[in-house]
Amino acid sequence: MRFTATARVSASPPDVFRELTDHEGMVGLPGVTAARLLRAGAPERNGVGAIREVRVRGLRFVEEIVGYEPHRRIDYRIRECTLPLRHEFGRIDLDAVEGGTRAHWESELSVPGVGWLLGPLMRRMLPSGFEELLAGVEARIHARAAERRGR
Repeated sequence: MRFTATARVSASPPDVFRELTDHEGMVGLPGVTAARLLRAGAPERNGVGAIREVRVRGLRFVEEIVGYEPHRRIDYRIRECTLPLRHEFGRIDLDAVEGGTRAHWESELSVPGVGWLLGPLMRRMLPSGFEELLAGVEARIHARAAERRGR
């Protein structure tokens, strides 16, 4: 199953990228209850080779960053999950647009044995989850900017 979603964020691609690749900083974004870096990437700490564990809505994911183009793209693979899924790839592309950033997410995965049952639910939940995540990223960026202005 292939999933896609697109969201617009009223913040710059570098700011959005920074939030999405701050693995430990993901806690507090919509649905994210825990996040930690299991292994640093190289040469960028949060880049290629980084492995993060994220808990989202009761599910545990261990993801490896397999592609990293600062301010433009993040590629990842889910190596482990609470669900018995096979993940082919995940990618988030960021493009500068008037007034901010267009973020496009794409992921391909299968859930052997129960995919037919979970597919319709996943088709609704995964894209809306990405949109919620980006809304949280946007709110966090604007809150930090307001804090800086208030100092």
